[in-house]
Amino acid sequence: MKLKEFIKAYLITIRYEYIPGMIPALMVVLFLGSSSLTRFLDIEVMEALLAFSLLYFSGFLINALVDRELDAKYDTFKKGISGAVDDLGTRTLKLLIISHVGVAIALSLHITLLMDSFVPIFLVLIGSFFGLGYSVKPFHFKVHGIWHGIALGSSAFLLPFTFLIFVIGQGISWPMFVFILGFSFAHYAMEFGNQAIDYLQDKKEGVMTPPVRWGLRRSLVIALWLAFVGLGIELSMLYLLILEKGNLTVLHPLLDNTVSFGLMGALLMSGYLIPIKGLWRMSTLLEFMSEEAGMPHLQKICNYAKWQASGMVGLTIVSGLLFSAVLLQPVVLMAPAVFNDAGELQVEDSMMFTQRPSVYFFEDGDDTNVMVNISLHNRYLSGQQNLRIAVESLSGPFVIDRVFQHLYTDMEPGSYWNLSTELSAHESDDTSVRVSILARNPLGDYIDLTEPVFLDAIKDLYIYKVEPVVWRDTFNRIKFNVTITVCNDDYQRPLGTVELRVVSYTPNGFKTDDVTITNTETLRPGTVWSETINDILSLSYDAYFDIYLSFENSEVDSTRIGGASEY
Repeated sequence: MKLKEFIKAYLITIRYEYIPGMIPALMVVLFLGSSSLTRFLDIEVMEALLAFSLLYFSGFLINALVDRELDAKYDTFKKGISGAVDDLGTRTLKLLIISHVGVAIALSLHITLLMDSFVPIFLVLIGSFFGLGYSVKPFHFKVHGIWHGIALGSSAFLLPFTFLIFVIGQGISWPMFVFILGFSFAHYAMEFGNQAIDYLQDKKEGVMTPPVRWGLRRSLVIALWLAFVGLGIELSMLYLLILEKGNLTVLHPLLDNTVSFGLMGALLMSGYLIPIKGLWRMSTLLEFMSEEAGMPHLQKICNYAKWQASGMVGLTIVSGLLFSAVLLQPVVLMAPAVFNDAGELQVEDSMMFTQRPSVYFFEDGDDTNVMVNISLHNRYLSGQQNLRIAVESLSGPFVIDRVFQHLYTDMEPGSYWNLSTELSAHESDDTSVRVSILARNPLGDYIDLTEPVFLDAIKDLYIYKVEPVVWRDTFNRIKFNVTITVCNDDYQRPLGTVELRVVSYTPNGFKTDDVTITNTETLRPGTVWSETINDILSLSYDAYFDIYLSFENSEVDSTRIGGASEY
């Protein structure tokens, strides 16, 4: 066989029409996993991309080999695949499959050694099992109902993308994994349309694909639901990824978290408009036409390669925007853990944060917690190092929680670390986070490598704590003394400009008192104002209070406490 003919037959069997969708898929994982452009050229990243491509192509080669005789009976494009298999020959095709899978596994083993983690090879082996088992007996998941979705969804989408993100990002956060899960649902849904156009031949040959097993129209309705569920998961996790990686305020001040989410969400949905519209048209058509009469129309509507590429294009743009947010974040330089004989730090710009640490607040019952994600890049350091990363959550001058993470390891120039830690927080809008990088000098002391990175709270003037005390006066009336602590993080607040108002109510909402006070001294930045308001009248021990904090007659914070259990 001539080289030109071999290449043509090879491209047909690996389904070259999917390559336009594969290229943006690779850009997506690079954008979502990388924290710098130089990461694209790291050896483990290039090896991971090559391993992914080889396994992706091997899946098509295996399917073409196993289904050769069946494909020859079809009137669709599959007849051409069968012809390409004949041109290559089964022996050549088997050698191609073995070489593709073997090289991919070898690359994955090398990545495992480089990363000192068994996760890459584990994901590749599980993905290879489902990829082979999809077409090859005795498993032949392709014709076993729900196993069709598990095998194809895992081997084509979930496991490969998890593998790539894990390698490129040197780890994977749970919002990123769930995002990939939603992506897998959405893109697997498109496969139902692809199988629908083979429904009549599959049914005739007894190939129990999902459309044959569940019915043609029902499978298309299921596909629509899967697409919507997947898109919903992607959108919900997209907001968390914006919190994790940064919003687009680096491009324009108005593009805060909410606006960035609206823009990226619209772009993401627009990419899925073509495949969802196609699935809807196919399912609607079968309401008015029989399966036999409607099949020519279904084949015209379904363009599986175009559907996959469309979804990928929208996702590529969104991931590109997230990557731009990472790239354009201010870079904070750090000094290395290099000391002289006296234990004094020698300052060189050898390490850096690849981006400002990101924070994500979440509720856990009645408690507020914060997840802090930190990305570090070692530019020049080598040898054994003993670093400590201190992460603190603060509200004003009060330390809410403090966590230490240690890096005691051999370092190589160009290496990266992604660290995540969870801390208790006060409230999501009044908690600041401080990240300090410390190194242990030869004298055993931990010394700051640089000034701590400080992530400011949203509010700079807020109510930190309210402490009510109940008592009875000489006339046996129920009264409260309420002590309120206010934190002033920034700016100087002149005398009389900060106002506290306390309104008390009975359990059924009847107002019993309304007291207002103002600051009697100037509040300086970084100070706390604590004031006790005495003799607040109440008719019940179960009273509740609305507390309002204002600055220059504008409300800046409020809270409500109440019920006997609060006291």
